[in-house]
Amino acid sequence: MKNPKYLIKFLVWNYICTQRFIFLLFQSISKFKVSKLYKIPTLILISCIGYIIAIININLVAFEFLCLKILFKKENYNSIFIVGLPRSGTTRLHRLIINENKIFTSLKTWEIFFAPSVFQKIFFKYINILFLSFKIDLKKYIIQLEKLLFKKFNTIHKLGLFEAEEDGLILFHLFSCYHLSFILGSEKSYKNYNYNLDISPFIWEYYKICIDNHMFINKGKLYVSKNPFFTKSISTLRTKFKNSKFILIKRDFKSSLKSFLSLKNFLSVFFYGEKISKKRSYEIIKILEYWYNLNEDYLNKIDLKFNFSDLTKNPKKIVLTVYNELDIPVTEELNKRLSLENLNSKKYVSNHVYIE
Repeated sequence: MKNPKYLIKFLVWNYICTQRFIFLLFQSISKFKVSKLYKIPTLILISCIGYIIAIININLVAFEFLCLKILFKKENYNSIFIVGLPRSGTTRLHRLIINENKIFTSLKTWEIFFAPSVFQKIFFKYINILFLSFKIDLKKYIIQLEKLLFKKFNTIHKLGLFEAEEDGLILFHLFSCYHLSFILGSEKSYKNYNYNLDISPFIWEYYKICIDNHMFINKGKLYVSKNPFFTKSISTLRTKFKNSKFILIKRDFKSSLKSFLSLKNFLSVFFYGEKISKKRSYEIIKILEYWYNLNEDYLNKIDLKFNFSDLTKNPKKIVLTVYNELDIPVTEELNKRLSLENLNSKKYVSNHVYIE
């Protein structure tokens, strides 16, 4: 640790994590009605497990960065950021693009929660190899378990340790991402993150280091990120990721809002035993309106813009437009796969039942 500024990063990350955890947990406990107090132990247990995971991850990333940085040469890589309102089709486009895993890469859920450092990624890789040597397909059993656990939620958003996920979730290690609002705190607890105001540079630096770690393992690929909650953070992201392009998906405001409120209600009923309040619904509407009302200066910073309706009707055309923007050749195999996606899109019917 020759440079003291590296030690400061380590201390600040731990401080942010612990301070935010305590603040959000106590704020959440105070929201419970007397009739729902029996749910508090479950919330505390889940939150404490999350805190333990977060602290372990922070300290492993910090140790690796502070003490072993010399082993990892910084990778130069291109990146794409997909933004837009939540429930506007960002996940759909993200997964269509990263299907070509020889060209693109993205953080998967298991990396976000259990392997943000390079050594963690290597460790789990060899654990998998060890199980396979005994003819035990651990991945298959995990996927089977996930289907049972996430059966209801998968009609809203497909979950799984091996699914590509919103990499903004990596900031849960610092209890500094809006995703946590589904479980902890209030809308105001995440106001500065949603509006990209007064966010500590240490938070963005942690995010960048975790993505760099992923790209150290995935050399030569193009990184793809999908984060609706980063919609107003593209100026910051551009400074962190020099070779980056941005894709915006626009959807009718009322449709996105209805779907997002339904998701919020679904999880609120699960954790708190009741739907979100009218006051909180209003606060969510204000946040989504802020993300939706994009000025000309913002739009000029976006490389590609698509409509949700076009994505649902002709996903092939949109993916090929992305390939053209990136100057990546289109293979015959990709053409066939995308033609099949077009056919499936016409037949697709959502199984999600909205909670009003």
